[in-house]
Amino acid sequence: MASWGDSLGVPLQTHRFQSEEILQVPVDWEEPSRILYASVRPDLDGKLLDQIRLQAGCPVRVVESGAQIGSLTNACDPPEAVGVDRLLGAFAGWKRSGGDTLTVDFGTAATYNLVRADGTFLGGMIAPGLGLGIRALARDTSLLPEVSLSPEVSPFAVRTEEAIQAGVLWGAVGTL
Repeated sequence: MASWGDSLGVPLQTHRFQSEEILQVPVDWEEPSRILYASVRPDLDGKLLDQIRLQAGCPVRVVESGAQIGSLTNACDPPEAVGVDRLLGAFAGWKRSGGDTLTVDFGTAATYNLVRADGTFLGGMIAPGLGLGIRALARDTSLLPEVSLSPEVSPFAVRTEEAIQAGVLWGAVGTL
């Protein structure tokens, strides 16, 4: 399914799988020597891990949130409350940059995570993601419609639909 990110040269997957669909996706890959599994969806973990272990034929290690992720030290309180998705994204960005790093991930939630050059995860911000913002406006207001995102919207719109698009998109840009 194409998304507005395609026009920006950013491949974004917008299809959300139901848990039953995920379990039916065939595993077609070279034989891995191990699998690292991380999730922020505990409601799916049991079924997914069972299916992965059944099909993988190799050890599966579950990566969980905590005080240490590889060489990254989590300085948050309590460290296990930080989502493993945030920690792994921050770890990857920090390893790639080699210095002070701010990683930004726009998913269901938009997360902004800071890592010092010495590998200390300092925490960050969690905000509603773009789609969540649009859906919340449509759901929780009486008259605002649900709209699609558009990268070609002016920051100051004259139509309600464009004003929602502008507010969500340029609001996210402003958080940077």
